[in-house]
Formats: sequence, structure tokens, C-alpha cells
Amino acid sequence: MDIMANEDFTTYTEVDPNSRITVIAAKVSWSLNRQESAWVYDDKGAAFFSGDFAHALTVTLSAASSGGFIMAWALTNDIDGYRTIYNAAGSGLFLTLGAPSGTDETISIFEVDGVETVYNDVYTFVGAMPHTVYLKIARDESVGTFGTLYCYIFSDAARTILLDTLSIALHTSKKDFRYIFACETWVDDGTLATTGYMEDLDLSSSVDAPTVTIQAITNIVTTTARGHGNVTDLGDANLTDYGFVLDDEAQSTPTITDSGSGKWQKYSLGAKTVIGIFADDFSGLTEGLTYAVRTYAINIYGTSYSSEVSFVAGTAGDRSFPTDPLLRVSGIKRTFFAGIDGKAVYQTQLTLGGISTAYISPISPREVPSVVTPTPLPSGQEFSQAAYETWLINNDIADIMRVFGHFPSYQDWVQRKQGGGL
Repeated sequence: MDIMANEDFTTYTEVDPNSRITVIAAKVSWSLNRQESAWVYDDKGAAFFSGDFAHALTVTLSAASSGGFIMAWALTNDIDGYRTIYNAAGSGLFLTLGAPSGTDETISIFEVDGVETVYNDVYTFVGAMPHTVYLKIARDESVGTFGTLYCYIFSDAARTILLDTLSIALHTSKKDFRYIFACETWVDDGTLATTGYMEDLDLSSSVDAPTVTIQAITNIVTTTARGHGNVTDLGDANLTDYGFVLDDEAQSTPTITDSGSGKWQKYSLGAKTVIGIFADDFSGLTEGLTYAVRTYAINIYGTSYSSEVSFVAGTAGDRSFPTDPLLRVSGIKRTFFAGIDGKAVYQTQLTLGGISTAYISPISPREVPSVVTPTPLPSGQEFSQAAYETWLINNDIADIMRVFGHFPSYQDWVQRKQGGGL
């Protein structure tokens, strides 16, 4: 997660021959023409901006002539205007605010890659100026041959409402940069003006994707099973989607994209704003097929997957129920009462969830706990616990339930037998 540490622009170097830039600690404001040689920059040292990075900043375009542009953020290895670096076949990464036409204001990211080569991606503002947007600019060198530059554009300071994501696949080589600019003019022969500001530049921002894990598959019965996962970290934004993906293990590792195997399934659980465990039931499985399963989680910065687990549909093995007695057993009934000769009899009746089968434990004598006083019972073999157990075994449970209205304890049976009801 972000820990804001804004740059102090009063420590930057200001080149402003016409006094058209205003610098305070967290904000650089300007009203500049394209032809001026004016900028605010800092020398961070050779190769300071190497590898991955993420910068957070806020920019506002207040006014712009048709054709007016300014660089509101840049990383370079030269101290000069954009056009000069471009003409000298230099290199750099740039964020541009401007107006290609009088009614078409834009924000763009540019890569200048030597030999006058330029690559860019553009977002067009909606409505009239002024336009204020909240940005994260990030380079991820693990994406593409030489890395990818991203610009995430938000409409709110909390950076929760994403307007667009710009991206450029970087070229030629992985480049390190020395200088950072808070504003930089175009430097050509145009007099077209641009007014605006950049503020709250944080060089220690982050654009982390979420983290998700997976547990063993349970409740494996013929064509169904149950998956279990855990979102352990949301990353730098709430989740837009999370859930499970599964596929024939013989196919490639499952992703959120349909593999075309005919066995691929995705179970989406929607948005999520807190970390925590989750589960979902799988259905329509092919009995006997080995499935590979992963959990996934998505935020605006990326998609993450768990490790992979596998199971054979319809083959319970050690991974079927009861995996958790508290979840898989309901309707527990335990009867305890005194018996003959100081012995106690107990029985347990329970229902196994998911298969609607009642299990009744065998009856056996146990020592009576000291807090229990044996209740005098009728004498004779016909009232013994053995007779009661034999009666249970020899009668259908449905018939017994119809007679008693519930499962009868030993005492229930004795009382009914004494009354001539059995």
C-alpha cells in the first residue's frame, strides 16, 4: 500500500527566464508558450530511475491554445526541452498535457527512443477545462521485452474511480534515467500557450496486484466439489473480481481465459473490499476426470493467481467429507441415561450433510459419571439394554419414528413397553 512522501519542489532547480513558473513545496504552476526554454527538474543521480517504479501525482490543465502542449512529468538523461531531446536522438519518458485542437484536450504518455522515434498513448478529456486528474505512472520491466510504461488515470484523489489506463510497450533496451521534471516546455517556434499545474508528486508509490491462496478441494461427490481460497492482500486497490478457475489438468494451467478444452470453468464471486477466506461450489464436473484449480483475484493493477491444486471428480479419497465435522454434520442428538448394575447407556444420532443419511451409533454400557444417580429400571431380560438394541436393529427406522414421533431413548422404549404400546 502507498505511504505518501511528496517531493519538495523548492529543492528542485528552476529554469524560468520569463518568470512564468511558480514553485511552492508541493506544487509547480505554469503558464508557458511552446517556444520557451523553461522547466523545473531535479538531478537524482546517474541511473536513479532504474527497474520498476511507480509515481503518484495530480495534474490540472486549466487553459490551452489549440496546439499548445507542455510536459507535466518527465524522466530523461538530458536537461533540455522535449523537442531538443527528440531532435538529438535522446531518450526519455514523458507525460503531456495539451490541446491538439481547440475543443480536444488530452493527456498522453510518450516514449522517445533515439533516432527521432516516438511512441505514445492518449486519453481525451471529457467536458470543458479545467481538467484535474489523479495519476499513477508506473514502469514494469517484467512485461514485454524491455518493459511497459503505464499511466492510470483517476477522477478522484483516493484513486478508486479509474477513467482509463494508458500503456506503451517500451523499445530497444531497458533504460535508466537520471533527471525528473515537474514541468518541461516543448521548445520549438510556436507561441501557443498552456496553463496548469502539477502537485503532490510521490516517487515511492506502488501499483500492487492482489495476493490470493488456495486450499484443498473438499466435498468431492460424483459431479460436484467445493473450492476454498483466501485473499491475503488486496494490493493497492479493491478487487473488481475474484473466484476460481478450473480445467482439465491435461490442458494448460487454468486462467480466467477459456482454454477451449470443453472442461474449463470459471466461478466469479464479484467485487471485494476486504481480505479474507472464501469458498464456492463446483458443478457439472466430469466424473473420473482430474481437474486443476486455481483461485484468482483482480484489481485495476493486475490479475493474480494462487498455486495450483488438483482433484479427481467423483473420487472422494481422503479429500472428501467429513473434512470438517462442524460443517458437514447436523442434527446431532446424544442420549445419556442410567442403566442396570450402575452402568450407563448412551447413543448418538447425527445427519451427514449432503447425503441425507442418518447414522445411529451402537448402544454400549459405560460407567456412570459420579454426578449421575442410576434410575431404577424394571427388572427382567425383556427390559434389558440388549433387548432394546435388538429391537432397534430389527425394526425399520421410519416405522420407529412414526410410532414415537422422534428417535426413542432407552427410557422412552422402556416406558412405552411398560404401557403395552410395543
